[in-house]
Amino acid sequence: MSLDRGPFRLESPWPSVSWWGVAALVGVCFLLGFVVLSRYQQSGPPLDVWNAICRAVGITADTGPASEPQPPLRTPTRVAWTRATLDQVASDNKQNGAFIALNCAACHGEQGVSSSNLIPTLAGMDAAVIYKQLDDYRSGKRPWGVMNAIATALTERESADVAVYFASLQNGLAPIAGEGFPQGGRSLRQPDPTLA
Repeated sequence: MSLDRGPFRLESPWPSVSWWGVAALVGVCFLLGFVVLSRYQQSGPPLDVWNAICRAVGITADTGPASEPQPPLRTPTRVAWTRATLDQVASDNKQNGAFIALNCAACHGEQGVSSSNLIPTLAGMDAAVIYKQLDDYRSGKRPWGVMNAIATALTERESADVAVYFASLQNGLAPIAGEGFPQGGRSLRQPDPTLA
């Protein structure tokens, strides 16, 4: 084969075309990755080009964040677990809670045992958990149309009563194995996850 014919000849333009093509591709990727896409943040104002490039490289200059407007802090819940809150949740007005729970049977099932995997079983659930979820629905921190309306109609006292009622039912969830938070690698309801 002769080196002076076809794409292998010495004066072939293809090596320079490929190098220029790779350089153009790298330039477009640099512009898209470091300049265009990195300017936009999930919960903040867009960055200028220089700060976007620095942030994409991993260099951040902490200049001016105090003077820039910051997004509002999002509190995950309104419930503060104070002694007064815990005493309110621990109240023992199951009769009033049973009356309020009649409204819950349509979705959560008779006696709080749901027949659907999409709707949680409330029987046997911890009263503090139910109370907190109702407050999250009431405040709008957890959006779900029907539950937001029901929780808004309940007072804090009624939420505590219905929570205590469902927690007292024994035919639903398995009882909690211990108190407090589980240790690393362990479940709250089962002390040893290797046991069946």
